[in-house]
Amino acid sequence: MRFKQYLLPLVFCLTCVYSCTEDKSVKQIPGLDDIPLSYQIHRFEDVLYDLDTIDMLKSIGEVELKHPTFSQIFFTQVLPTQNADSQFGFYEEVKNIIRYEPLQKIYDTVQQVFPNEAVFRKDLDDAFRRYKHYFPGEKEPNIYTYVSNFRFQSFIFQDNERDGVALGLDLFLAPGFDYRQIDPTNPVFSDYALAGYAKEQLPKRVIEQLLEDKMGQTNPGNKLIDQMLYYGKKIYMLTEILPRVDLAIHNEYNEKQMQWCIDNEKEIWAFLLEHELLYKSDNSTIAWYARPAPTSRNMPADSPGRAANFVGYKMVKSYMEQFPETSLMDLINLRDGTDFLKKSKYKPPRK
Repeated sequence: MRFKQYLLPLVFCLTCVYSCTEDKSVKQIPGLDDIPLSYQIHRFEDVLYDLDTIDMLKSIGEVELKHPTFSQIFFTQVLPTQNADSQFGFYEEVKNIIRYEPLQKIYDTVQQVFPNEAVFRKDLDDAFRRYKHYFPGEKEPNIYTYVSNFRFQSFIFQDNERDGVALGLDLFLAPGFDYRQIDPTNPVFSDYALAGYAKEQLPKRVIEQLLEDKMGQTNPGNKLIDQMLYYGKKIYMLTEILPRVDLAIHNEYNEKQMQWCIDNEKEIWAFLLEHELLYKSDNSTIAWYARPAPTSRNMPADSPGRAANFVGYKMVKSYMEQFPETSLMDLINLRDGTDFLKKSKYKPPRK
């Protein structure tokens, strides 16, 4: 097959985040605005830098009393304080971290990009209402933000009677922050990974944590087609719960990478069939086509990694068009990629 070469004009690169969305219409859900919300947003990075370093015993005690679950996780697992051999040593380590100048600069940058919770609360409100519509009876999670010197971007935990989702805001600073300067040799900060650190990723990452928590209870299977189904389901559900977010954000691509997949969908599918990859179960095949990478192996150099997952998303989209009565919870429980592909009647669009 011949892959299309797509050259992205500079002016297109500078368009807004919604420019590459396949369908600009947003599904209207009656009564959506009436769904009640009761979650809280805790800016824990502010809490950390407001600590009284003169009386750490009192100030940390107050924090632990107000945020018992998250403070325990933060001080023992997020901050590198594990080597403290006494309570005094722990307080000294926290104090030194607060006074650590590079981390203070990161905190200042976070304050500039996310000056208050209003910059993401509206998006979260809409996402949580849609989430509760699709998963009736669920509670929206509390949100905890923090800085960790680029150690953890997000995680989910039990926060009393509901979930909590924690977000390391220092890993949502792109495109204005150059992550490659942190460690040019670390693949985590390679060019192909940078789209995952965009500030627009924040509401998507919250919903993704909730979906992965649900999907983690199911076995994604060990064949490439099963992996494509797993990631395709996740991307599809993200587009349903966050319909105003660009498809590129959901795929953690930049606009050029996303457009390459859209333009080459037929060729990607033909490649997978021609090389008989769908039913391969070795780890290397899964890694080459369904996991983050600079490119998809043996596809053109300008192909993004995880190109098979885009086809997985289109497969799921085709299935949901065939069976529109399928709930998202029902979709999560469909795990047989071979059977799913057959029922989806997926065919790439003709050019």
